[in-house]
Amino acid sequence: MATWASNLPRLERIAWDALSAGVAAAGHEYADAVSARLKDGYTSGDFVTGHVAGSVEVTPVERTVDGIEVRVGSNVDYALFWELGHVNIFTARKTATVEEFFSSGGFQRVEIWRPFLLEMADQLRETIRRTATAMIQGQASEVSVLGTTREQIRERMRNVVER
Repeated sequence: MATWASNLPRLERIAWDALSAGVAAAGHEYADAVSARLKDGYTSGDFVTGHVAGSVEVTPVERTVDGIEVRVGSNVDYALFWELGHVNIFTARKTATVEEFFSSGGFQRVEIWRPFLLEMADQLRETIRRTATAMIQGQASEVSVLGTTREQIRERMRNVVER
């Protein structure tokens, strides 16, 4: 007598694995784009060492209460200073007013990370979709709704045909 067993846990695992792979692929795609842009430095490129570009990291994918998460960032302090803004002591001049200070080049800010993320949002979504779809089609097609693999179904068919 045949017994029924739910294949839902396996299908859920396949879906989570597929989404995780998609999010990881998108994270690496974003990190590569930011790193390539940072190779030129934040401004003139005169003092570029490649330190910030080489420090771009992607964390492993984590499953959180909100879904799936990956972090892309840098642990270099001065990258944060450029992104949020800082007072450049080499170009800042003593001025009488705040407006003169900001217009004199004393305060500098060059955002790269956030604008790239906004520009790439659709592209990253497509990467997640494409990667997850490919994984699901590759894994889910191996198991039927009844929990039998294609090879098991073929073997049963061979037995029926040979008899």
